Amino acid sequence: MSGTLDASGARGLTGKKVTFVVAQGGSYAEGAPREGWDYATGYLKLIATALGATDVEIILAEFTLAGIAPGMESFVDAKAASIESARQAARNRAA
Repeated sequence: MSGTLDASGARGLTGKKVTFVVAQGGSYAEGAPREGWDYATGYLKLIATALGATDVEIILAEFTLAGIAPGMESFVDAKAASIESARQAARNRAA
């Protein structure tokens, strides 16, 4: 394992590209009923940055429960579009 040790003995992420792929059952985007409830992505970015990463990306797939959870049938197309967008973002990030 490479990386420098910090004062606590942990290996840092300095100089590393960090990518988190996050799936959300619904959406926490602006205008959504649960806007602002997404605490996970900010926390992940905060931790990676605190460990020294400067190139952090969150790839997000939304509405992943559409077609599974009752009442989310109208979001099936949004789910498909979001998953395809996440796949493309992952491909671009890996290139």
